[in-house]
Amino acid sequence: AWCDPEALDAVLRAELPTELVGLDVTRQIVLQAAEIERLGQAGDEQTGWFHDALRFYLEFHRKYESLEGCVINDVLPIAALIRPEVLTFQPQRITVDLETGDLRGRTRLDPEGSRARVAIAVRAEPVRELMLDRVLRPVPAASPAGG
Repeated sequence: AWCDPEALDAVLRAELPTELVGLDVTRQIVLQAAEIERLGQAGDEQTGWFHDALRFYLEFHRKYESLEGCVINDVLPIAALIRPEVLTFQPQRITVDLETGDLRGRTRLDPEGSRARVAIAVRAEPVRELMLDRVLRPVPAASPAGG
């Protein structure tokens, strides 16, 4: 919501069926530094690209959070589309802070707010397995034509 809180506010006010997965939940999935380094040793172009991209995030998290890994926020909602049981949702009434300042874009509980289903817990291990198997698995080398 930080980039465009007005858009989230419009979605919530429309009272459409909405599920939210906040940073408090997505940040429970951490790709460890050793896992990122193993990607760099895979030797294929796609995995090398992932390795380079993730090294940037790894350095960011090391510098600003002293975290030996990186958080890939967008992977969790996608994983939940494939395996819905990895997230636990709770119906809540929420609003989005639209004022200028440090709290802009923050979602918060509000008894007068819009209804939404909000993720409150994640089963981290199945998400990690899915991510490592489907997204970060090295690509097998292509076999030669005619062979």
